[in-house]
Amino acid sequence: MEVEKAQASFSKAWGLVLPVVVGNLDYTRMDHADTADLASSFQPLLDAMDIDLPPGTSLGDPLLVNPQDNLTGSIQAMMPLVNA
Repeated sequence: MEVEKAQASFSKAWGLVLPVVVGNLDYTRMDHADTADLASSFQPLLDAMDIDLPPGTSLGDPLLVNPQDNLTGSIQAMMPLVNA
């Protein structure tokens, strides 16, 4: 019984000194990617203001807002500096 208490106290003491490392990994798969097509949104505005873009100029490809597959992760390491 005393040996177990001593081992527990020893482990607890090391727990105050050693760093704690926590990792997190998230994966999300959506049914489709979300995009915003700004060219089709701004074209009626440009037409209403009678603005013609120079030849060879485009408003760009659709903007990817949220991808279909999303993988995020983080690692956090914590270590006490002062034990008061």
